[in-house]
Amino acid sequence: MPFFVTLYKWMVSASFFLGLTSHPKRSYLEKKGGFLMAYAGEKPGIGKYKCIQCGEIVELTSADEVLPACPQCEKTVYIRIC
Repeated sequence: MPFFVTLYKWMVSASFFLGLTSHPKRSYLEKKGGFLMAYAGEKPGIGKYKCIQCGEIVELTSADEVLPACPQCEKTVYIRIC
């Protein structure tokens, strides 16, 4: 495993253990590979979200809307597309 990947994983684990951040996979707009990740069950805000499994697009029109599980494949991880 590349050094920087190992270092990143160690830093995330340490910050979670120390209570400095919430669980890293559950932060609703996690930057990963240049994309903003969003998860079902959270309120990521107004915008369009694309399911990373099947490509289905879900649009949220209110800041209070909860991102649902994908209506096509039931997966729970999206990327924000606009």
